[in-house]
Amino acid sequence: RRRIVLTGTPLQNNLMEYFFMIDFVRPNFMGTPKDFRNRFETPIMNGQCVDSNEDDVKLMRERAFVLHNKVQGFVHRRGYRDIAHELPQKHVYTLFISLSPLQKRLYARYLRKIQRKSLFQDYHMLNKIWNHPSVVHHAYKEFMTVLTKKRERAMEEMFIDDAALSDADTDDLSFTEDEERMKAKTEAREKSQAAKKERREAEMREKKEKIKAMMNPTHKNGMAHDWFREIFPPPNADLSDDEELLDITLGPKFQVTIELTKRIIAQGEKVVIFSQNLTVLDLLEKSLQQHL
Repeated sequence: RRRIVLTGTPLQNNLMEYFFMIDFVRPNFMGTPKDFRNRFETPIMNGQCVDSNEDDVKLMRERAFVLHNKVQGFVHRRGYRDIAHELPQKHVYTLFISLSPLQKRLYARYLRKIQRKSLFQDYHMLNKIWNHPSVVHHAYKEFMTVLTKKRERAMEEMFIDDAALSDADTDDLSFTEDEERMKAKTEAREKSQAAKKERREAEMREKKEKIKAMMNPTHKNGMAHDWFREIFPPPNADLSDDEELLDITLGPKFQVTIELTKRIIAQGEKVVIFSQNLTVLDLLEKSLQQHL
């Protein structure tokens, strides 16, 4: 009985995952996970740090060399060069596609209105615009769904705290104590209740402020999350309906992709479409169903 594991290099970047792959193929060959961690993972990871000293780096290389030799009898590495002669020649074409008038308006409005604080965040918003305006609309709907749930939870917590705030401390005083002790105990209890009430009121004010902020949400860069509403969707468009908004003429990238897909299929070829944005893939699937 033999076991085979096929993997790409990214999985092997995690040494413990590498251990479990080896352990699946050759059980107990590398010992226990603890043994492997102490013997290989820890010294190899320690030698890759920015502040690793010469001894750490030397030990890392030694441990990596030992690990490589130990598994080379059944770990077979194959790279692109090993199969390049069997693959057809690769051609890379880069297409430069202009934005639609609507995309240009959205793009310009975003750049005019934002208070630049996060390049990464702004890039992703602009990425949504140049893919297709519907992606912006879809992201807004998802944001409002999450925000509504947060509001509901905050309101529930506020009502619970409000009820707790109105509850008085019902500890009874013992009538067997003398008057002075009863008076001192009453004063102490009143101070404790006053402090507790003050803390709860402060918490309530803070939660009310949070809920108030939620009612008028803004982007982290200072813009309202519905910043695009003046431009898109069009007047009288239903925000709950993406069908009217998914017009491929609003996004030239969609137009080009669909046209290329049609031509490829007409020639009897297969096509695989990649995108880093799942929403783009979902909307593209709907577009292909409508136009193919």
